[in-house]
Amino acid sequence: PPPASSTFGAARCDGVIREYRNVRHVKLLLNPTAGQGRLRDRLREAAAARDWLELVETEHADHAADLITEACDVEVDTIVAAGGDGTVSQVVNAVMRCEHRPTLGIVPMGSANDFAGALGIPADLDAALDVIETGGSRPVDLMRVESASGGATRYLLNAASIGLSVRIHEAMDDETKRFWGRFAYARAAVDVVPHADVYRFDMNLNGEEEQWEALGVVVSNGPRVGGLAIAPDADPSDGLIDVVALRPVEGIERARVVFEFLMGWHIDDEAIYRRRVRKVTVHSDPPTGVIGDGDACGQTPVTFSNLPGAIEVIVPG
Repeated sequence: PPPASSTFGAARCDGVIREYRNVRHVKLLLNPTAGQGRLRDRLREAAAARDWLELVETEHADHAADLITEACDVEVDTIVAAGGDGTVSQVVNAVMRCEHRPTLGIVPMGSANDFAGALGIPADLDAALDVIETGGSRPVDLMRVESASGGATRYLLNAASIGLSVRIHEAMDDETKRFWGRFAYARAAVDVVPHADVYRFDMNLNGEEEQWEALGVVVSNGPRVGGLAIAPDADPSDGLIDVVALRPVEGIERARVVFEFLMGWHIDDEAIYRRRVRKVTVHSDPPTGVIGDGDACGQTPVTFSNLPGAIEVIVPG
């Protein structure tokens, strides 16, 4: 049997999925404001019906990190994040600071749930909890972010936005998110794109220098950003970072390109820059902020490095 501090007993299967059995005790961290609190009461009821699940609600911004540090100190094997992409990213950053790194479970409760969707984790609350109980685990890459503006090193699960996408993120207020849900990003883009600035980006891609004029850059570990297929063939376990950017086309052509970009139809479009790299450094003129997994994480210049298989995530078996 697993040691007393274990959450699960693990048995390796063929391939990258590892099955888990002998469920004992899982610590689930709930951000009570995720998804505007719509699912909070349902999750409380669902947790109460599962004697292997301990629900802990975070009380402030640093509370989750404190709880995770305590759990890592006693080598808890599995921590579940209940919330949106920002909540999951906060949990991951806390886990990455621990010597013992638990397996991560996800109960999607945000507006878009981009990363959970990339791994096939269902948005239905009960179905997501069933995955925690019966699923396997998968090694997943992270992106390490280092900004010249300083601050602690950040780790991203899903994506970072520079330039245009930052303006779109800033235009998504709580009312827009509440009314439009997973389509809030696209709705905000309608207002922002016609007036978007053009940036000069000096890119270092795996050590090779390129200069791009673009409306914005997305650096992605997963296929979707804000519910939209910005990097539709990105794989969060391939050891690579997908870099996508919009060339500065004008008028009707800009509307067409942005629409195809937001819909994920731009794979072979000449108006789109696309690269796959292990490491990328982005300089911009003028300098601009960087949004990573829904939160600010410095300004350009900024460097992103892929960390292959840095964390284990529970997925459908």
